[in-house]
Amino acid sequence: MSETTRNPASPELPSLERLQTSARRLGVSVRTLRRMIERGDLGPLVKISAGAVGLPTPAVTAFIEWRIANAATASLFEEMARKHAAVEAELFDSALTAEKADQLLSETVANNKAMDRLFSETVANNKAMDQLLSETVASTKALDKFFDETAERNDRIVNAVANITNPQQFS
Repeated sequence: MSETTRNPASPELPSLERLQTSARRLGVSVRTLRRMIERGDLGPLVKISAGAVGLPTPAVTAFIEWRIANAATASLFEEMARKHAAVEAELFDSALTAEKADQLLSETVANNKAMDRLFSETVANNKAMDQLLSETVASTKALDKFFDETAERNDRIVNAVANITNPQQFS
């Protein structure tokens, strides 16, 4: 049985992943994934059938991309902070020359500019994540509508078949 469910009639709709597949992609347990969903870090859950739920594949992919982008940004911030602390430590060294102080000050200014750039990139990444989240919500609403319409259509078909096979029962 496939772990990803796709609506063959509407290929433009996003696919759904069972929780086991999403957990494996994220490198976490299913329980951890459920806690992430409960906290609102990931989601929304979409009912696939009576006993199965899943997550929209684009939501999981967007979350992974967001975590990668933020991890890279965080490590750059940490590196800049370490450099900044080293510069400050050298500035307070009593043997510091004026030339060395100017050099360290220039490095600090450059580091601050780099940190400002990284902050701007983080803000842009967060805006992109907000956009992806909005698109995911819209896709989920489309899936919900599709599943509701499919359930209604299936009910009509079942009733029609029942009328055909046993017309006296419904007279």
